Amino acid sequence: LLKYSRVSIGGVLRLPFAGDYDLTETGKTTTVEIGKPPVSTPTDISASSRLHWPQSAGVGIALRPFRGLTLAADYSQSHWSRTTLEDIPDGALLTPRPADVNGVEPEASYSDRNFFDLLPASQTATSNTSQWRAGAEYLVSLSKLVIPLRGGVFRDQSPVQDFGRGEGRRIDGFTAGSGLNFKRLVLDLAFERRNSEGVVGVRIKRGQTAPTAASQETVREERWVASLIYRFGGGDAPLKRALRYLFVGRGQGT
Repeated sequence: LLKYSRVSIGGVLRLPFAGDYDLTETGKTTTVEIGKPPVSTPTDISASSRLHWPQSAGVGIALRPFRGLTLAADYSQSHWSRTTLEDIPDGALLTPRPADVNGVEPEASYSDRNFFDLLPASQTATSNTSQWRAGAEYLVSLSKLVIPLRGGVFRDQSPVQDFGRGEGRRIDGFTAGSGLNFKRLVLDLAFERRNSEGVVGVRIKRGQTAPTAASQETVREERWVASLIYRFGGGDAPLKRALRYLFVGRGQGT
């Protein structure tokens, strides 16, 4: 973060990482193909694997043209096509289990699968996505109270490919918020709305005919977020002394 009197410029890099997990599936898997009756097969799979999470990066800027006003914007990108589940056995997580011409299943084989569409990692339709956000905050300063007024807009994209579009659905939204900032007490309240449109999820195997009509859906998400912060008083506050002793130590600076 580079911070100056009128402008701040920052960047973030989230490095890729991997985590171990155990997968256990029991029950029945039902496969539905167009023009054929549903086929149910028993599922009893146990496997240990790793989830590989990809790298993401972003950059942002904030401007303070005059006292009390901040204008900010940022842009980030995530490589979701590289999000993989390592060595998934055929038939696990609703993936197909191949069979020969006589309908006999071969010995189990393993492949890396994309986390979002469960296709082989080399054939995934999951796309990398980018997100941008822009917003402003103005502080109304009174004698014993500061009231922040905040608003913003953003655009995101789903990494899961929408049927018939060749890309993930776009997500647009806005935010608004305010609060009360006293000397000791800070109350913040924010509202967020996200809107998207797309086709209800349909997966068609290669070589088959797609349905003549697909269901469209419009999704609207609304969320309220509130926070309350209390700032303790001087050095004689009992809780402040206890926390300083616990995390800093006796006789150390604040």
